Amino acid sequence: MSLKKQAASGFLWSFVQQFSMLGINFVVSVFMARLLIPAEFGLMGMIYVFFTIGNVLLDAGLTQSLIRTPDADDEDYSSIFYFNILLGCTLYFVLFLVAPAIASFYSQPLLTDLTRVYSLIFILGSFTTVQNAIFVKEMKFKKLLLISLPASILGGLFGIFCAYNGYGVWSLVFSTISTTTLNALLLWFFSSWRPKWIFNKQKFKRHFNFGYKLTLTNLIDAIFGNIYQVVLGRFYSPKIVGLYSRSDSMKNMAVTSIANTLTKVSFPLLANIQEDKERMAVIYRKILQTVIFITAPVLIMLAVLAKPIFVFLFTEKWIEAVPYFQIICIGGILRPINSYNINLFSIIGRSEVILKLELIEKPILMVLVALALPFGILPILTMQVVYAIICFFINVSYSKNVIKYTHTEQIVDVGSVVLIAFFTAGIVYWLQNILVSNSISNIVQICVGAICFTFIYLALAYLLKIKGLAHIFEIVKR
Repeated sequence: MSLKKQAASGFLWSFVQQFSMLGINFVVSVFMARLLIPAEFGLMGMIYVFFTIGNVLLDAGLTQSLIRTPDADDEDYSSIFYFNILLGCTLYFVLFLVAPAIASFYSQPLLTDLTRVYSLIFILGSFTTVQNAIFVKEMKFKKLLLISLPASILGGLFGIFCAYNGYGVWSLVFSTISTTTLNALLLWFFSSWRPKWIFNKQKFKRHFNFGYKLTLTNLIDAIFGNIYQVVLGRFYSPKIVGLYSRSDSMKNMAVTSIANTLTKVSFPLLANIQEDKERMAVIYRKILQTVIFITAPVLIMLAVLAKPIFVFLFTEKWIEAVPYFQIICIGGILRPINSYNINLFSIIGRSEVILKLELIEKPILMVLVALALPFGILPILTMQVVYAIICFFINVSYSKNVIKYTHTEQIVDVGSVVLIAFFTAGIVYWLQNILVSNSISNIVQICVGAICFTFIYLALAYLLKIKGLAHIFEIVKR
């Protein structure tokens, strides 16, 4: 199969997988939000940072190293496999021991038991990282779909069952653990690879030397990327953390799933041609144009329709989350672009540059949050927008030296799409005010607003010959 056909096939199945998962997670989250209260989501939001850090350490950058290594064999895979199991067990026992300290920091005693039970996901996940890396490396996204889909459905149903029967915040814990368990069992069932009794120190060292810089980078990103949950959990109530967490997860369902679809395909694809810088630059620019063409309008449309969406899906008890969600959506527009500009250095094996960028950018985030802290939660969230813009200019200053994709070119590609999306949002906002004044139901507001937004946006993109639309047509044809 040619590289183009392989990429198109990989994109198709990865797209189906991501959006199937998106649909399942969305439905499950709607039921959970209706059955639980914001404070219960807030409790999970308080400990989310610790599990994000744990997942970064569990991967240790070794998965990406396996994917980008063309001659990886059983010695590579087995060495990483045994290391991951040791690491998963270590993470579990560390969190088991520090759970009381976490509960004390937030003044929430229940967090001790929640942390200790939820930590089981590290042991379960440590058995699957290599199998998952092999499927991604071989671009077998159809098999990943057959694995993740039933695991998520059954795990989600179990969580809903628990919530319906009054288990409260534990429903979220049980849902995740059951999904992780089923996913692990299915990965082993569908994968033909089995670990050998081998541990090659030299090969492990090669992967570790690549991965540890990436791990430090991701670790910094995990800590500071979740700074909002930590700050809000320390200075505000669990309800506020729950409102923020629900808003952030809604944004992630909309944009991260789309970006992850392209990332799964683009990483092994670009890794295969990393020596051909000119070809890599062409493909890379197409990916960025496609990502921003899809993600920017989705986020802006969700922001303008936020109120009817939250009331219809989650009921009036979540309406306070609307302004949080709107700011988070605007701040999320540049996040996929920033991630791609950083991941470029992972593809070419320059993980030290990624670490350097994190050490430059994350102190800026701390300063911005500290400046906004005395003024309340909305100014704190607004700093996400400011931070994303600052990071964009810093990241491109480095990435342009690799693929010759300058600030001006990226601003034109991103700006043209964002301007069209905001113009469309203005029309939909005007239309929405008319619908509200006529007491039209929330579902009608959502449907009419979404249809109008999509039609106007695509029409303008077609008339103005936006390249992202052409790339999508090209993918569909293949």
